[in-house]
Amino acid sequence: MSSARGLRLLKSLETYRKKLPDVYDCSTILNKVNIISMSQGCTKSSFTVDKSMCNGGFTLHGGYIASIVDVLSFYSILSHRNGKISWTTNLNVDYLKLAAVSQKVTVETKLQMNGNIPITQTSLFDESGTVLARGTASFKAGNEELQIMLKKLIGFDVYENEC
Repeated sequence: MSSARGLRLLKSLETYRKKLPDVYDCSTILNKVNIISMSQGCTKSSFTVDKSMCNGGFTLHGGYIASIVDVLSFYSILSHRNGKISWTTNLNVDYLKLAAVSQKVTVETKLQMNGNIPITQTSLFDESGTVLARGTASFKAGNEELQIMLKKLIGFDVYENEC
């Protein structure tokens, strides 16, 4: 279940997708992934592997997995009540098992540490619950100017916290 902040963020992401449909995170990730819930640094999502996500062997491409880890980690940070717009400084992914076309994948991202250098952990699971990949991402929180830019771009105010 999403928190009030998570619901605000989901609404803002819809605005973002409509406003800038061709930017990488919208066209490649947000238009293909169903975000199920966002709350206090935790995001649960799912998607079905399609050919546009695959390598020549028709299995989920490692670059797509890395993009999923990166993009969903960023939104998990924002879902936390103290989350700020941040950029990726380090991304590490362990690829453990293949996922084929038409396979359903569940993604869980959790904020491990918040502050000026947020750290997230993301796991991708197949339908049986087997871990397909696990990623850790580190970020650097942006300055005040970036926080204001996010509000102007998609209407999400990082400083608005619900009681």
